[in-house]
Amino acid sequence: MFFQSIMYANQLFAELHDFGEIENSHINEASGICPSKKNSNVLWIHNDSGDHSRIFAVNFNGEHLAEYYLNNSKNRDWEDIAIGPGPIPEESYLYVGDIGDNLSIYGTKYIYRFIEPTINYKNSPIIDTLFNFDVISYQYENGKRDAETLMIDPWTNDIYVVSKREKNIQFYILEYPQNLESTMIAKLVGEKNFYSNLSQRDAMHWITAGDISFDGYDVLIKSYIDVFYFSRDKGESIIDAILKPNLMIEYTPEVQGEAICWEPNKHGYFTVSEEKFNNPASLFFYPKKIGCIDSKALNYNPYATIGNRSCIYEINNK
Repeated sequence: MFFQSIMYANQLFAELHDFGEIENSHINEASGICPSKKNSNVLWIHNDSGDHSRIFAVNFNGEHLAEYYLNNSKNRDWEDIAIGPGPIPEESYLYVGDIGDNLSIYGTKYIYRFIEPTINYKNSPIIDTLFNFDVISYQYENGKRDAETLMIDPWTNDIYVVSKREKNIQFYILEYPQNLESTMIAKLVGEKNFYSNLSQRDAMHWITAGDISFDGYDVLIKSYIDVFYFSRDKGESIIDAILKPNLMIEYTPEVQGEAICWEPNKHGYFTVSEEKFNNPASLFFYPKKIGCIDSKALNYNPYATIGNRSCIYEINNK
């Protein structure tokens, strides 16, 4: 059954498409990536620990568009970025997770939340500073943890943080509305061994990234060498979706690959590599094979090669 699940999942996504090198040389240790909701064909990226407290905007070809600094903040160990709803209805927010802790020495972790910037393409590349952002501080209910995965549930506004190193990976929730006045307690809501079929595991099996689609129905979880896909049913919790059997999808391991996100329309997913061993940071895309293949349809998937009768030609507002 496990083998059949893997075979079926690999039929869903095509092989790697190289969308080009990351133009901005400052993006040299990419650790998080997420799609934009406000800006068409834009991805948000940030570096790992040691960089300035900043995020970058690039287009789908890796071209540099913008660079935003968070005023008077620190990148102790930024590990992931996510996009989702927040306090203001219909507004999109970026969440940056200062959640890394290789030695498990920090009791308190931080998540920065702010309204997603709108990019003025006529003035790009842009360099600007963000002064208005929330700081969500938290501690895990069962001790210090290293984590590299931050996800926002668009149905509930809850924040999920996923541990990195344990055999049984731990999933924590920071329920909405998040408390900005005091340190929150991240509650353990589930555990999963993603490699239960292996008698031995190593650092390549650590969990390094994840993303939830804009509509909330699809989840990606990534290790250094694999990507797992989970489909979520209506009304189902994120953790219940992830506790389903693994579906391992098409992925080519990168140099220190620690970032993954959905394409905004779920036409596929992006990864970005770190700049190491004379290998430039590059943007990779794995397209979905199945979808609407009629270019006249509203939901046309330009990457799909297999039609599934899902095409929509008009929106019924009645």
